[in-house]
Amino acid sequence: MLLGGWDVVYDIVGIPATLQHALRWARAGGTVVLIGAHLRPMQLDFTPVRFQEVRLIGAIGHDVVTWQGRVMSTFELAMAWMLEGRLRTDSLLTHRFPLDAYREAFLVATIHKARTRSVKVAFALIEGDFTTH
Repeated sequence: MLLGGWDVVYDIVGIPATLQHALRWARAGGTVVLIGAHLRPMQLDFTPVRFQEVRLIGAIGHDVVTWQGRVMSTFELAMAWMLEGRLRTDSLLTHRFPLDAYREAFLVATIHKARTRSVKVAFALIEGDFTTH
């Protein structure tokens, strides 16, 4: 366990290894927010929860909220913020490929992910609307 650590750690993957790391990286009295979904039972060491009083809470991926007097889904709100430029996502799309380069795209997104540092890999469906990295 870390001495110190973070106030809040978000586990957006949700597999046993990432959740175990998240519990150990949170400071004493900190919080781990489990967002990712692992659809099988897990075995975890809950020592940080017991001895460091780390809180583990779950979060659903979306909600319905009221924003500026309007009721909307959080997906709709996120899209509105992106269109307004309030939420920047440019750096998340790290690689684009033409559809016929699907083999290379899948390698970049999976096996070579550590080397290529891919975050989001997409296919460009319009000719000339791609750059490969």
